[in-house]
Amino acid sequence: MSIQLWKEMPEGFLKKRFKAFDKLDHAVKRLIVDLAKDQKFKCAFSFCDKKYVLEIEHEPGEKLSYTNIRGLVCHRCNLALRAYEMEERGEYSSWENGHPYIGDDEVEAYRYTFECRKDLLIDALEEKRMGPVKYWRKKRILDMLDARYEERRLPWQHRSDETWDGKIRSPEHALRVLAGCMQFVVEQLKKDQNYQPPENFLKVTAQIHPIIEEAKAVREQTATDNAAALTSDSGIPIDG
Repeated sequence: MSIQLWKEMPEGFLKKRFKAFDKLDHAVKRLIVDLAKDQKFKCAFSFCDKKYVLEIEHEPGEKLSYTNIRGLVCHRCNLALRAYEMEERGEYSSWENGHPYIGDDEVEAYRYTFECRKDLLIDALEEKRMGPVKYWRKKRILDMLDARYEERRLPWQHRSDETWDGKIRSPEHALRVLAGCMQFVVEQLKKDQNYQPPENFLKVTAQIHPIIEEAKAVREQTATDNAAALTSDSGIPIDG
C-alpha cells in the first residue's frame, strides 16, 4: 500500500525518502499524497514554483501527525515561515532574510487553508466518537450561533475583512468570540465608567444566553446518557 501511494507522487517530490515515508501511519501518508495533488505537485505557497525535495511542514513544536501537517513546502519557504513565526512570537531568528521573503497575506492564507482542513477532520472524528444523533444535536446549536452572529460585524473580531467569513465554526471559536466581546467591554469600562456597550453587543448577549442554557442542558443530558449506558454495560451503579 505504501509503495502505491509513493508512486502517486513524482520522483524526487519529497525530501523524505521512501523508507521514512513507509514508517508513517497510513492516514498520514494518504494526507501527504492528497496535499501533493491539491498543491499541483509544487510548494504550497503560490509565489513559489519549487517542485522537488519538498518538506512536510507542520505546526511548530509538535511531532508529525495527521492533525498538525500544514502543507508541503520547499526548504527556503520552510525557513522563511519559521523565521516569520519566531519573529511573531517575539523570538530571535538568525535568518535575516526570512521575514521579507514571506508576507502576512501568504502566511494568513496558508494558515487559513490548514485550519479549514483541520476543522473538517475534527468534525469527522467528533461525529465518529459521539455518534450521529449527539453530534448533529451539537451541530444544530452551532448553526443557531452562526445564524444569529454571521451578520454582526463587531470591531473586536480577530480576522480581517479579507479572510473573515462571519461564521463560528467550533465551540472553541464561539468562546473566543464571547471572550473577545467581554474583554473589549471591560477594557472600555476601565477607561470610562460612563461607557455604554454597543447596542449590537447587548443584542448578541441577549440572544446567545438562551443558546448557552440549551448547550448546558445538552451537556448534562449527554453526561446522564453516558452514565446510564456505562451502568447498563457494566451492571455497576455509578455515583453522580
